[in-house]
Amino acid sequence: DGLRAELIGRQDEMTILQTMLAHVRSQGRGRLAAIVAPAGVGKSRLVAELKRQPEAEAFLWLEGRSQPLTASTGYWIFTDILHDYLSRDASEEALAQALVGLLHRLRQGGFLSEVDEDELGLLLGQLLSLRLESARANRLDNMAAQQVRRRTLIALKRFFHALAEEQPLVLICEDLHWADPLSLDLIGALMETLTSLPLLLLAIYRPEETQADGQLIALARRRCPDSFVELTLNALDENESRQLVASLLAVDALPSSMRCLITDKAQGNPLYLEEVVRTLIEGDVLYRDGSRWRARKSLASVAVPASLQSIVLSRVDRLAQAEKVYLQAAAVLGRLFRPRLVAAMLDSGVEAEFTLTTLIQESLVHQERAQPEPEYSFHHVLVRDAIYQDLPRGYRVDFHRRAAMA
Repeated sequence: DGLRAELIGRQDEMTILQTMLAHVRSQGRGRLAAIVAPAGVGKSRLVAELKRQPEAEAFLWLEGRSQPLTASTGYWIFTDILHDYLSRDASEEALAQALVGLLHRLRQGGFLSEVDEDELGLLLGQLLSLRLESARANRLDNMAAQQVRRRTLIALKRFFHALAEEQPLVLICEDLHWADPLSLDLIGALMETLTSLPLLLLAIYRPEETQADGQLIALARRRCPDSFVELTLNALDENESRQLVASLLAVDALPSSMRCLITDKAQGNPLYLEEVVRTLIEGDVLYRDGSRWRARKSLASVAVPASLQSIVLSRVDRLAQAEKVYLQAAAVLGRLFRPRLVAAMLDSGVEAEFTLTTLIQESLVHQERAQPEPEYSFHHVLVRDAIYQDLPRGYRVDFHRRAAMA
């Protein structure tokens, strides 16, 4: 509890992002940064540190995330952003009122015309699956699907343009390696507005078999070459890995043999390093002596897990059965999950609230937001993936059925 490493090996990237943020605010001109790295190397941590900078307070920060099952759902990332901004998990009526209120505020501020307000209410309402009054719904029913898609793209572009005019805006598009084609089209359309808009676009993805890797970079070089930077995060080198361990523990407590074993196996992956340190603390190999951390003298029998997945699963195996089942049910829902849905998936005998508290203490999950309904997240998407992939097929099918019913 309380251990947090400094940002190691990412000073150059942080300086670039800080400069872009300052430029957007002072010049009123947009920027696009593609942050590319394998899982666990520190993409999300870099963005989290950027949010903590003093100049970040002047911006409206909005975030959307793709998921494996949303690759065929049009404009998913931006629907996720809208839900998050308006009121995630609100009732349909409350969501509709929030949308109407937001569009009205933008029109009153002079950022939308009356015609824009009506058009955006119609198309964004449909995107959020809100029931429209019959007369407005008929207007969409009589349009061809291709025309609806085109007008929705224009409406979303106009909406984010208005938000950025009202207040400098940062749009964070996470996990674009799972992005649907229409979301990528909209990101491409937003590139065209960067020369005249205080908007920072952060496109974050893994470089593995993804259309985002080729399509976005090619579009950016063509549409906004002077406003675009690609940041590829590399694995930490041996010295940086050692610094990370020392930063976590406030002292390099490990004997050189143990330190070399960990850094060799981690291959520069910060998440793996953090999880190894956590495992050594839980196993009482590392212990706190006052304000310092020390290592036990007898380290010969210590085995460092060979992979991140094996570390996660070994931690899960030490949990009580109810806690394991809770994690498995949550993993089926995705990296983000709501306790209400997990509880609906489980037998009534499981003490869900107590179990969730234990998982938070174990640093396996943390709370993302409290309002309007509590939502939690796995410590990292790789933690969720390890638990989900370890589910036997029969259990997985059953949990998916329960999730659908919930």
